[in-house]
Amino acid sequence: VTTNIVVNSELNDVDEERQLALEFLEEASAVITGEKLNMKSIVKSLEIAAAKKFSQNGSTSNKKYWDFINSIAAAISRGDKVGSLAAKLANGSFSSPEDVVRLSETDLNAMLSL
Repeated sequence: VTTNIVVNSELNDVDEERQLALEFLEEASAVITGEKLNMKSIVKSLEIAAAKKFSQNGSTSNKKYWDFINSIAAAISRGDKVGSLAAKLANGSFSSPEDVVRLSETDLNAMLSL
């Protein structure tokens, strides 16, 4: 089973702040192993979707963007336990990165309590 989230080429020329967010997500995803998920591709797609949703005047230097990046990193770092974000990514629960970005804070917090 693979996820439908496909990396977008929009991160070729990113600012330092977005690059830092991407590195943060990649570090968090290092706990996920196995062949089911291409976490590098997934976190790139998630960062792009987050930047689109949360950027203000073209800048990602804002609290909403970083709160989301921190929440997603925490949820990913929980590993692939049943009900976790990684497990949901692996079983195709999300059809796009935008579906993940639309998760409520309550949903993300639920994944953190596993």
